[in-house]
Amino acid sequence: GRALISQGILLDRIQLPLSQLFGLHHPFYVGIVTTWTVDGQRKVMFRDRVSGRKAPPKAVLAKSPYRKVALENADFVRFEKYSPEWDEYPRLKELEEEGYVDYIAASILLPDGARQVVSLATKKRGHFSQDTEAKLRPLLEAAAAALFAVYQNQSLREIATAYIGPITARRVLNGQIGLG
Repeated sequence: GRALISQGILLDRIQLPLSQLFGLHHPFYVGIVTTWTVDGQRKVMFRDRVSGRKAPPKAVLAKSPYRKVALENADFVRFEKYSPEWDEYPRLKELEEEGYVDYIAASILLPDGARQVVSLATKKRGHFSQDTEAKLRPLLEAAAAALFAVYQNQSLREIATAYIGPITARRVLNGQIGLG
């Protein structure tokens, strides 16, 4: 968040929902939602497999401001508080109650072709300028590589743990590779 602000993207909140739909493959969780706010708050919510909760179905996404980037392959959408689209999405109304007035949803194309979504929101009108998308795009491309590495690393750890056990997997993945 602070890095984006330093690049002139004046935001108050970022949310990154990781799920099976966007490329997360985890043995315990079908979704992990990370939210950062400018006041330093960080919140992580887990949707686990045990509780029977599943990744957000497309029907749920159809009512979400992520819809256009997640289901319709848009790269970038913006909703301002006084635009007609704002009232179409219950989540934006909830954000409005928290003081947010401008919202961006963007897609991040991962190297394997999966599309990850991210949202940014601000509490101040005019903080997202006309060139916000142009500023954001190269930063999201860089984030794609990092996010893909996280996804691949998690998959590698889970595979290694499943096939060679947690203790040996940890040692092997920390570089202790050798015969015997």
